[in-house]
Amino acid sequence: MAGLLALFLAAPLAGAFADDDADKAQALSQEFSVSQPQLMEIHNNQSMSWDDIRTSLMISQHSGASLDEVVRLKKSGMSYEDISSRYQLKLSDIEKQHPEKKTDEFREAPAPRRVHRRAQKLADDYSVPSDEVMRLHDRGLSWKEIRQALYISEQSGRPVNEIVGLKESGMDFDDIAARYNVNLKEEPKRPKERKDRAMRDAPASKDEHRRTGDVPNSSDTPSGSQPGGNQEGAAGAQGEGSAPQPNSPAPMKPETMPEEKTY
Repeated sequence: MAGLLALFLAAPLAGAFADDDADKAQALSQEFSVSQPQLMEIHNNQSMSWDDIRTSLMISQHSGASLDEVVRLKKSGMSYEDISSRYQLKLSDIEKQHPEKKTDEFREAPAPRRVHRRAQKLADDYSVPSDEVMRLHDRGLSWKEIRQALYISEQSGRPVNEIVGLKESGMDFDDIAARYNVNLKEEPKRPKERKDRAMRDAPASKDEHRRTGDVPNSSDTPSGSQPGGNQEGAAGAQGEGSAPQPNSPAPMKPETMPEEKTY
């Protein structure tokens, strides 16, 4: 019974290793243009690691020697530095031309984590990143406890992780608040105080100006702009005594009658 159970548990692991070997063989096959079955045969029958197979492929490619020959020299006990020197090559120079690709570069970036609405509200109230609030929640703190921790941190100037660490050590928030001379009972008033402060700091609207009678002074009017009546008066004053415009008709002279002669 125990033997069957061991086989049952080992089967998924064997399948996972086989898939991993197949993926590595395929990657090396594409990189060095070598058949995948040949690489699997070297890995299984010659008991070579995939790193050694990759180094053998690099030396084979740059030296012109066959892959089987490089593998045979390696299995005979020679180091890869000696094998490279045998072909007048330097292993470090070969490795620079074949930087190993990191599989992490090809993985998709994880989807952004959804932020709970209560975490977002706490983040807005205390001007902290929402991810930090979610991490505190992941540590087992309730939303109320997170608010208390953030409030003590804000009032005391101490890092919130320090406050939470004391909580996790066994202290309750009343004792933690007393330790930093913080009145935890004032915390429920904080959102209202913040709202009142924001309203005081906000610029007054036009309706408030009209209601309080605080009308902007005339000095606030941009320079160069005048009320309509003054502009018309200025235009009229400018028109008096000014020379006629080029397109305006010339004034007509009165006609004179010829004198009547008497005899």
